Amino acid sequence: MRLPIQLIPLALLSAPAVHAGDVLVVGAGEPYATVQGAVLAAADGDTVLIRAGTYGGAAVANKSLRLVADDAGVVRLTEPVRVFQLDAGKEVLLSGLESTFEIRHCDGIVTLNRCGSPAPFHTPAHTPVTVQVENCTRVVFAGGTFHGQSAALPGGSFEEPSGADAMQVTGSSVSLYGTTLRGGDGADALGYLCFGCTDGGDGGHGLVLAQGSVADHADLDSQGGDGGAWGGSDCCFEGTDGLPFWVTGGSELRPVPAHTARLSSNARVVRDGDVVAMSFGGVVGDVAVLFVSPTAGFRSIAPGYGFLHVGNPYRTADVLGRVPVSGTIAFTRTAGGLGGAESVSAYWQVMALTYDSNRSPLRVMSNPVAWVVVDPVF
Repeated sequence: MRLPIQLIPLALLSAPAVHAGDVLVVGAGEPYATVQGAVLAAADGDTVLIRAGTYGGAAVANKSLRLVADDAGVVRLTEPVRVFQLDAGKEVLLSGLESTFEIRHCDGIVTLNRCGSPAPFHTPAHTPVTVQVENCTRVVFAGGTFHGQSAALPGGSFEEPSGADAMQVTGSSVSLYGTTLRGGDGADALGYLCFGCTDGGDGGHGLVLAQGSVADHADLDSQGGDGGAWGGSDCCFEGTDGLPFWVTGGSELRPVPAHTARLSSNARVVRDGDVVAMSFGGVVGDVAVLFVSPTAGFRSIAPGYGFLHVGNPYRTADVLGRVPVSGTIAFTRTAGGLGGAESVSAYWQVMALTYDSNRSPLRVMSNPVAWVVVDPVF
């Protein structure tokens, strides 16, 4: 059985100009003490490399940047990471950050690579959701776990505070791969008050889609939060559990049923010359083709078969071979492509070439993976 490898446009295999920039390092004893200070000083195409530690928030306004946590340790931002007013043709990569996220009014591509929120955390009252996407055309979530905030303390009213949603998407298009969403838990009732008892707070939803949003997803694990316990009287009620998905206003939740292609890499930041282990899991017999580009993409391949998230033109496209009986192809790649710059992006994705039930050729896209390659001096 021969698969049509010629489906890949060979004209796109030539290497484009490198999408590269300088590196601004944030951390104790580094040139920048705050993430926001480095963001303000950065130019289009630069990388903000964040050492392990806890920082305040950051806001990126219409600037192509990479905000990436160094691989050693945890990077936590106690205030939101905000990306807004990103013009078409610009792109932002957020990688390995632990925070809450607000992405608004962006026509450029925003990629969250293995980001997340802290493990379930609690607040005394209802608070904003962990991830908010509003009026954006192309936002990609590649891995990560996001918890809606839970309302742990009673509010002292007839109805206790509700848990927050993990993610709200309004008037936007998003793609989610290998992402876990957990709505926050509602508060338990305090018990009897002078006017009677109280109801438990409602649980938050996992994913809320509103105002014509579209969410294409693969390997998405979404759950609502638990409703809070009631206040001890027959006239009071438990809070309602949150839903995995709440879809309103003509929005669409579109699973990718043919998603049987999964690309894995533990790297976020690699140094020029590093050899990085990767693997691809797919259907036995399929032919796997690895694409890499210094820019992100967001182009539909075909209904139900995924999106191409590497930019066009591609830097390289390598045939990894047929998926063996084990179901996994293990391989390595050497980080490079700096071309005299201090940093460059590398977006990776596999196209699996296969056939449908009618023996027609198909192209099934894997999840995307993103690295940032930096000079070894950092």
